[in-house]
Parts: sequence; C-alpha cells; structure tokens
Amino acid sequence: MRKIFLTISAIAFCSIVKAQPAYNYSKVDFGIAGAITKPFTDEQSADYKPSGLVNVTYNQTPFINYVAELQAGELTGKSVYSNVNKRDFNTRFATAALRGQLQAGQFLNYYNSRFLNAIKNLYVSSGVGAIYTRSTVNSIAFQNNQYRTVTGRPSDYALFIPARLGYEFKIYNSDQEPFIKIDLGYQFNYVFGDSLDGNKSGNSNDVFNQFSVGVKFAVPGIAIYKRPI
Repeated sequence: MRKIFLTISAIAFCSIVKAQPAYNYSKVDFGIAGAITKPFTDEQSADYKPSGLVNVTYNQTPFINYVAELQAGELTGKSVYSNVNKRDFNTRFATAALRGQLQAGQFLNYYNSRFLNAIKNLYVSSGVGAIYTRSTVNSIAFQNNQYRTVTGRPSDYALFIPARLGYEFKIYNSDQEPFIKIDLGYQFNYVFGDSLDGNKSGNSNDVFNQFSVGVKFAVPGIAIYKRPI
C-alpha cells in the first residue's frame, strides 16, 4: 500500500511539473550603443555631439537588471553672441557607471493583454557614476579696454547620478528565448561638479542629457523564469 501511495505521489508531482512550463533567458548580456549628448553648463549655447557606449548587464530576472557601463564622447558649447566676453569649449569625456534597471513586466500580468504586453519592456533606471573631462577652452575677454585671447586645457573628475527612461525590444530565437535586445533610451545626468565646460563658475552644477540606441546580445548561460518573457 505504501509503494502504491508513493508511486501515485510521484506521478502527481511529475504532472504538476509538466503543467508549469519553464521559460529560459540569459543571465548576462553584452551591449554596445551610440548616443547624442548635450551639456547644460554656464555657457548658454550647446550642441548635441556623438558618444559611444559599451555595457554588461546582469539579469536577476528578465525584468530586473544591473548594468555596468563605460562611455566616451565629446561635449561642445559657447557663450551667447550678445556677451561681452566670448567663450567656446570642446570637452572630451569618459564615464563609468553602475545602474539598476526595473522593467514594468516585473509587476504586470501581461500575457492576457496586448497593451500590457506592449509596455512590459518599458523601464526606469538609476545609479551612480564617475566622469573624467578634459576641456579645450578659448576665451576672448574684455580687459583694460581691449580684448585678450586666453586658451586653456583644464581637466577634472566628478561623480554623477544618471536617471534613465527607456524601452527594450526583445528578439526571440527558435526556443522563444530573448537573445537580442534593441535598447532605446533617454538619460539625464546630474554632475556633482561644475567643469563640463572647463569653467568653474556660477551657482549651479552642470548636467548633460543624451538619447541613445543600443543593441544587447545574450551571453550563453541559461536561467529559468516562471512566466512567459
């Protein structure tokens, strides 16, 4: 009788396991991206300039992610035409940042709703980073009733806080595993410093924002999720 009971229990357990299918995803992604970046500094006129990014993402779940990212690019700007003193700057920068990323699918029952399924990949992200800048500054200053040209190359380090809003388009392989992700995002970066333009002046810190497009590739190594991804 005991053997019969154990056999029935084993069959029931196997049936339950089969009735709860698993969904696979990669624990790690490697990504590259391009962005256009604009500073907001003491100089009132600035342009969008390109930058490049590489990142590695650890996926705790398909919708909770941790991103380590490196970026390098250029920032430019100049004083407005009406200013007596003329300045323009060109800044090369490099950043390293760590971000946590939370996607809407972590909380939504999206599999029975087209709308919720469409927004499940919408995410917010924030963390902390460090930025290195090296600026070429050209100034035409009005002093002693004449203009004087000054050129400088100051460099600086600072911490910054990234705040990001984005969306991931997931592309699936034949086993319905997300193996490529197209990442679209807008990021606002608050810098704990005032030298993106090579000029430490004014009463507020500098910021820079950017729009980016990237692609992430799943690294071999499978994890299991309890719901469709």
